[in-house]
Amino acid sequence: MVEIGDTAPNAKVKLSDIDNVNIDFELNQAYEKGKTVLYFFPAAFTGVCSSSSCSIRDDISDFKELGANIYGISVDLPFSQKVFIKTNELNYPVLSDWNKEAITGFGIVDENFANFFRGIAKRSLFVIDENKITYKWVADNPGVFPPFDELKSHLKS
Repeated sequence: MVEIGDTAPNAKVKLSDIDNVNIDFELNQAYEKGKTVLYFFPAAFTGVCSSSSCSIRDDISDFKELGANIYGISVDLPFSQKVFIKTNELNYPVLSDWNKEAITGFGIVDENFANFFRGIAKRSLFVIDENKITYKWVADNPGVFPPFDELKSHLKS
């Protein structure tokens, strides 16, 4: 698993947002834009994933004021993510890590989600600034809601 101070891994993913679906994208493209928040979540349309994704949506202006670019990431197909984005009116991009490059690079692969599913993301948050990881939070329990207030405090510092 990556640690604070490590160089952030690159990975090829697919980007979807309210206007686009299945666009080729690399994580390095996000890092080049400045402070980047990666929010990894296990699966679209599940309870905590939906509520936490909507929490980011509701607080997007706070994150923008703090100079952070937000990206959600899951191993869902981009076409499912597009419906997730529209259904929840998400105002930030979601990245499909279908090939599991990002979750492997960050070391956050959950091999026993719900005592059955293998190879999805552990719910986690990372802040990348100047290609270095400056903040890390990883939940071993997928039912834990992310500490967004703690994340904002980190972004302020």
